[in-house]
Amino acid sequence: MHLRSILKVMNIDKFNSLSPKEQQIMIDSANEAGEFFSMLYRKRAEEDMEKMMSENNAFFIQTNLNPWRERAQEARKKLEESGYLPKGLWDKLNSM
Repeated sequence: MHLRSILKVMNIDKFNSLSPKEQQIMIDSANEAGEFFSMLYRKRAEEDMEKMMSENNAFFIQTNLNPWRERAQEARKKLEESGYLPKGLWDKLNSM
């Protein structure tokens, strides 16, 4: 199963014109919508996989992605250290 993040976009000037309470409502709503979408996506993917296995004798190989994630983390750090990526960019993106 492959799940992508959803990018939420809003004009920064419009967002900054909102009160702090309204900004938080927008952030919370976007996060809630993303979680709901992810839940629906996972459910549908599982149903599709079950159908493919039962109707077509398909099989799926699920792998442990943790080693890949660790190597990707190392690569990101090297890219920041070399100046290819601005320092702190990854952390800033993840904090959104």
